[in-house]
Amino acid sequence: MALFGEASFTQVRLNNTNTHPYNLRQTPVTNDTYCLEQIPLALFLIDEDSYLSVNTPGCIMYTGRRDAILPAPHDQIAEYLQIFGVDTNSLKKAFDAAAFFANKAWFESWGASCRLDFSVYWDPGLDTEVPVMSMASLIVITIILSLHLLILICLTIWASNTERWTGSLDSWAMMRIGGAIADRVPLKIAENTDKMEFLDEIPGWIGDKNDGNESVGIIGLGAPGALTYNRRYISYDEDHEEKSPS
Repeated sequence: MALFGEASFTQVRLNNTNTHPYNLRQTPVTNDTYCLEQIPLALFLIDEDSYLSVNTPGCIMYTGRRDAILPAPHDQIAEYLQIFGVDTNSLKKAFDAAAFFANKAWFESWGASCRLDFSVYWDPGLDTEVPVMSMASLIVITIILSLHLLILICLTIWASNTERWTGSLDSWAMMRIGGAIADRVPLKIAENTDKMEFLDEIPGWIGDKNDGNESVGIIGLGAPGALTYNRRYISYDEDHEEKSPS
């Protein structure tokens, strides 16, 4: 039942301006008071502390006499709207109860021809094995990882304090390395590289060909001397330092 809008209790009562909207002459005379019309949500919203003269039991009451005078429609609507002024918790409980009974009536209206049960489908997923490790294995793995990290840290410190012959190992650096061993690796077709043993004989580091007694060093592939700071090395003409005039 709609609370507001077309065909609702409020709209029907306000459209009927007659003080006596019910045909009391056709209503049987009794000695008991009974309900002429149910009022939406009234029974859910009215508690022991509420009092509404026209709908206290949740409906418009008739005293059983033909000369009974019912409240005017506007008074009925005014008192009906007052029940929505209760606290929020009571209003929420009323709507929850109304929704429950509405769903109950909806399910019961299906009849015996329809299934009235529900099924819950669930997917357990795939079984996953959780690895179990002993305490001894955890200790051994932790020690090995710690040693590995310690070696990496030492290597980082050594690399950061070692003189480098190039800023980056780019294509220009690779061309210079290739030029240093051009006599051993000429530009030829090479398919069976695994049979070329001379590649394993080529050293893999850059050092200083001159000893420390020389004022200027010469970098070379596989040279025995170590590169050091504050030492001059032979470079291309474009990189020569400009001499100050004497």
